[in-house]
Amino acid sequence: MRRARTCLSTWCVVPDVPRVTKGASKVTNPNPSVSYYLAQSAAHMRRGLWADERRLMDEAIRRFPDHPEICIRTAVANAEFDASRSAIYAKRAADLAPSDPTILVRAASLLVGLGEVEMAGPLARRASEIVDEDFVLVADLFHVIGRLGLARENDDVAERYLRLAFNADPSGAGHGEVLAGFLVQRERLEEALDIVHRALEEDPVHSEELLRLHDVIIAAREPR
Repeated sequence: MRRARTCLSTWCVVPDVPRVTKGASKVTNPNPSVSYYLAQSAAHMRRGLWADERRLMDEAIRRFPDHPEICIRTAVANAEFDASRSAIYAKRAADLAPSDPTILVRAASLLVGLGEVEMAGPLARRASEIVDEDFVLVADLFHVIGRLGLARENDDVAERYLRLAFNADPSGAGHGEVLAGFLVQRERLEEALDIVHRALEEDPVHSEELLRLHDVIIAAREPR
């Protein structure tokens, strides 16, 4: 499996499915299967075709409303357009796959990003109970738990798990940004700058948020 960045700092696990031909962004198969939709979806995510992805998954969910992978991708595709619909399908994906930690973590991460903390908490807790040491999204699970700690104003939990997430995967979506932002808000500027530098070294595509935080920290360190 591969991991591809999606909106709201969410990781989406992309199954190893056949690639589709370039430019194939619309469903043309008169009777598409789940694997067909997932192949199209993987192509969209590789190429950043988010409008096409939303249209694709809106069609897929009408055909396969009880497939957890279709549900979670529908949730991701709609997150920045229709938060309520996104939350509904994230929760549905988790309900359909209560023993799949990959689905649970992705759903919890998306729900935290949408501000649905009470919905996300039980999913993260369930995932933490069933994962093993080889779990592919363990860093993302740590990150979700840390963000839940932030939302609940529990600084000890937030910092512990945000650091675990960052140390496990410094290039993970949002891992450096959220930890550095946490430290900046508490005026721990040198620690925050170190996190930003490490994140920028790890991530070949420097995020705008990391660069913004870098500028904020440098300005705050200058004598007034």
